[in-house]
Amino acid sequence: GDGVRDQLPLEKRRIGPVLLGDEPLLIGTRFQPEIHESAVKPDFRRLLRSDQFCIAYSSGEFWLLVLAADSSVWHVRPSDLTCDELRRDALVSLRPKDEICLGPGLYWRFDQVTADSPPTVTSSEADALSFNAGR
Repeated sequence: GDGVRDQLPLEKRRIGPVLLGDEPLLIGTRFQPEIHESAVKPDFRRLLRSDQFCIAYSSGEFWLLVLAADSSVWHVRPSDLTCDELRRDALVSLRPKDEICLGPGLYWRFDQVTADSPPTVTSSEADALSFNAGR
């Protein structure tokens, strides 16, 4: 989106791949200060929170839980053409290519990394995920 510095290579705008086990992946400036500082344009940093949301893997599904008390996020599922506003404690399932929008021009895209995804990953990373800022 417009809030992400395009000139940065994808690996500088990505969290992961991350292997999710018993612990969720927490997303926010408190947990990934470097990527939020380097990848997000200054005018868009007002949309960021220290505890924005978390991603968990349970019973064969990925889940999004909104943590921020003072702002909404929007869950966009391009495959269904849906966009839902979510507030604190909202819990929704995540599918590959879903987007988590923090505001106009700033969002994360969820990707599931599988054993046959390029680049080569090991089979133990079959339930890993990656977040990419921007498109």
